[in-house]
Amino acid sequence: MAMIPIGHQHISNQPHLEENQERRFCSQLIYGAMSALIATQGNEMVFRDDLLCSVVLLALVLAYASGAGNTLYLGYWYLTLAPVVMWLPGLILRARPLFLTGTTGAAVVTLLVYMAIVSSSGREGGLVGLGHLFSAPGMLVGTSVSAWLLRSRVNARLPWIVAGIAFLGAGCGFLIAQVIVCTTAMYCGALSMGVWN
Repeated sequence: MAMIPIGHQHISNQPHLEENQERRFCSQLIYGAMSALIATQGNEMVFRDDLLCSVVLLALVLAYASGAGNTLYLGYWYLTLAPVVMWLPGLILRARPLFLTGTTGAAVVTLLVYMAIVSSSGREGGLVGLGHLFSAPGMLVGTSVSAWLLRSRVNARLPWIVAGIAFLGAGCGFLIAQVIVCTTAMYCGALSMGVWN
């Protein structure tokens, strides 16, 4: 029986590991990946770390889309371009670290929600992805407002608070545009809130 060394413990390579060992194994993998990903210099996040976290989130959504075979019928270019465009306000206004990660997280969450809706809609969901495309300007406006607030009005120094404000700004901007687009202009599946039924 082969043994895989992980830290100071060994886990057997059996087909059915005990539940506690699986949890320990997963938590050690996650802890190792996160500590390697978020390397700090003197206890401070730097721009490089923020960009790395954002690229990892983007790579994860692309990997999911390629594995699930669902790209909103808009192509991989859109899955890549939508989060990258959301970086622009943070880059232009030189936002604090983890701002890009917060905006990328919001973009990734919206893309995953739309992928789930398109997957469950079947053939009727072919054009539902356009709802995301037409709501993306709202996310850009929300990202711009949160970057401006963090730059001039809100004195948030902790990186995770900056990420949260960026996530909320991008998410709120997207939701406002989403409600307007999907209740007035087009059918967005479950996101149309019954207006088109």
